[in-house]
Amino acid sequence: MFRNYLSAAVRNLLRNKLVSIINIAGLAVGFAAAILIALYIRYELSFDDSLPGERQVYRLSVTVKQPGAEPVIWDGGDFFMAEHLKLDYPEVQMTARVVGPFLSVRRGELEFHEAVTCVDPDFFRMLPFPAIAGDLAAALDSPDGLVLTRTLARKYFGDEDPLGQTLEFNRNATMRVRAVIEDLPGNSHFNFRIVVSTRSKSAGLDFLETLRGRPGMFVPGAPTYFRLRDGATIAHIKADAPNFIKRHYAEAIGTLSTLDIYPISQVHLSPPGRWPPSPMTNPDTLWTLGLVGLLIIFIAAINFVNLMTARAAQRSVEVGIRKSAGARRLDLIAQFLGEACIYVFVAMIVAMALVELALPAFNAMLSMNDEQYKEATVTFAYWREPSLAAALAVAALAVALLAGAYPAFVMSTMRPVNSLHRGAASRTAARIRQGLVVVQLSALIALIVATAVIHRQTAFAMNAALRIDSDQVVLLHFNQSTPSEAFKNALARTPGVSGVTAAAASPTNFDISAANFSRHGAEPVQLQIAGVDFNFFEFYQLKPLAGRLPLRERSTDRYEYGNPGRPVSVWVNESAVRALGISSPATAAGERIVASWPPENMAPTSITIAGVIPDFPVDSVRGRIQPVLYFVQPEFLRVVSVRLSGKQIPETLAAIDQVWKELGEPRAVARWFLDQYYHRMYIDIIQQRRVLGSLCGVAVFLACLGLFGLSIYTAQRRTKEIGIRKVMGAATSDVMRLLLWAFTKPVFWASLIAWPVAAWLMNRWLDGFVYRVDLGWWLLPAASLLALAITLATVSVHSFLVARAKPAGALRYE
Repeated sequence: MFRNYLSAAVRNLLRNKLVSIINIAGLAVGFAAAILIALYIRYELSFDDSLPGERQVYRLSVTVKQPGAEPVIWDGGDFFMAEHLKLDYPEVQMTARVVGPFLSVRRGELEFHEAVTCVDPDFFRMLPFPAIAGDLAAALDSPDGLVLTRTLARKYFGDEDPLGQTLEFNRNATMRVRAVIEDLPGNSHFNFRIVVSTRSKSAGLDFLETLRGRPGMFVPGAPTYFRLRDGATIAHIKADAPNFIKRHYAEAIGTLSTLDIYPISQVHLSPPGRWPPSPMTNPDTLWTLGLVGLLIIFIAAINFVNLMTARAAQRSVEVGIRKSAGARRLDLIAQFLGEACIYVFVAMIVAMALVELALPAFNAMLSMNDEQYKEATVTFAYWREPSLAAALAVAALAVALLAGAYPAFVMSTMRPVNSLHRGAASRTAARIRQGLVVVQLSALIALIVATAVIHRQTAFAMNAALRIDSDQVVLLHFNQSTPSEAFKNALARTPGVSGVTAAAASPTNFDISAANFSRHGAEPVQLQIAGVDFNFFEFYQLKPLAGRLPLRERSTDRYEYGNPGRPVSVWVNESAVRALGISSPATAAGERIVASWPPENMAPTSITIAGVIPDFPVDSVRGRIQPVLYFVQPEFLRVVSVRLSGKQIPETLAAIDQVWKELGEPRAVARWFLDQYYHRMYIDIIQQRRVLGSLCGVAVFLACLGLFGLSIYTAQRRTKEIGIRKVMGAATSDVMRLLLWAFTKPVFWASLIAWPVAAWLMNRWLDGFVYRVDLGWWLLPAASLLALAITLATVSVHSFLVARAKPAGALRYE
């Protein structure tokens, strides 16, 4: 019996080659897309879960909440938080801070600007990463200890044994390699390649001793980790976290602020703070992608069901003969389910091959092509993971049973008398096919809308929302000194350079310097303080809303620290105008404000607002723009902005490097394009745009494949009708309209379903941004028109061939 069913299924598969190819191709592409999404979700959920003892290791972050201000998450806690934690809680076995400066690293003629990670000596005892050579646990006990990853060891030492050899940091500190570890995998939120001890001179933490014991101090910037003792639980520490803030930081950050404690395996999925070491992932995004993966399989299954039920009429004679020969309904159900299993398992094998081929490109799509971040390492090693292989087999069987159940039950219910007549297909089956096509097109329209909205928001965040001209801007960072006027003038004279300015920080970077200011005896408000050069606003094409821009010839436009009796002019943004309680930018120009600083800071006694600058983000568009006060103070500016003319960029960059060698700091040049900063800031939504765009393409392919198959069936079913119409005088265009209209109606009904669902989902997604694009209601009909165009383009070719067929051949069709 089984052999009979199997041979019949194989013969049927080979007899209908085109339909079989469409079925298998659709299922295979759907499976491949779903497998890639599942592998990606598993990858994102597996961050740092392979380190020994990771369940006992936690990371601290702080959410600072000030009255009237947006909450701010600091991934790095206070520099003294690790000490307080160990003294307050006996459950804590060891702690370690992580600091990440950029330093110049040199060996002989090789010198590069590197991201160096400084950690406390207990770090590698807390987290024993896989070591290739050396004693990793004790590597950082000495101040000159150095740990390298495999890639960095090869970069500086080639094939030589790096253990015991030295590297020079910032040309003033010699460090010795004590251990080498494997390169960190992509699924780790740690991102270090060169690790030194916080006790080393390179860490630059000597200033901390000058801050110890000062009341009201909170100096963020040190992500803090701790390991619990064996048998201890985190419950007591979490319960006491509010009291911990009150005991140590109430005066600095207020009692509203909270201490956030995450197991290291959940850090990657935690709310992102400022300057996370690696891109974070929103868990909601993962579940959304998971739903999209199920949706892709659903679309592929719809194609399968539609084509299988569409063939019910063609196989009615076979069903009738089998029933007349004594076949029971269960026998027919088993036969058709068996056929479905053959289709699905063949499709699964093809899908696994497609995943193998697509995985390198998929990892490349998820990677950022940025040396600051690791490349994605999504793997598909089903031959080494029995659980994964079993999951694929179970998924294939489930899809086969679910997708094949309806065709099997429909075909098995045909009566022998009726089934022996061609054309006895069930009207119910036809209605269900139409309903499934509507659902399929609804999913396609919703995916098109989602992809378009994410693309528009990403483009807005990286372009229009910035409000500054960031095109072809290179940033040069000074670490130990202030760039001289000779250096800036030499850059300005370099061929290919169209402008030079300087600032205390990157133009969109969040500066932690802040102070309180007030006007006319009102309550002081906190303003961020940003130092800029005279031409900073002109360089970034920021025109004042009121007042004027800084002028070199006005002595009061330059702030002189330590000279409080000298009047000074400042500039504020729109948010600062509102925070100070001033009615409008025009009113703010010329207004005097008072600095509420401690006496030892020698605040200026006369501060006048000379101009109001438009708001532009100093951080991500996810957060509200902070009120900022700008002052001109060239001796404190360490970030130089250089605008390139756009011609011969490699030669211009080489000339800039030469100027750095002659007039910059005695170390490797530290430069990168400003666009890289924006790219890193919005790395998560860039990934979402890429993934959803790819999935939208898959959905379009599956919809086209299914519609093409149905167009073949529709044309076959209506062959005699078309012949009669042509005999009665119908033109080719009339027949084309008839056939195309049958596929136009489902797009209309699909739009009614997809529009409200897509609008609600994407509005919720956009609510995660303070500064966002509108949904753009025009996107909804545009997506439907695109779906209609895809539908008509898919079925028009076959419809045209059928419409041009000779009536005589159509009337003889059986």
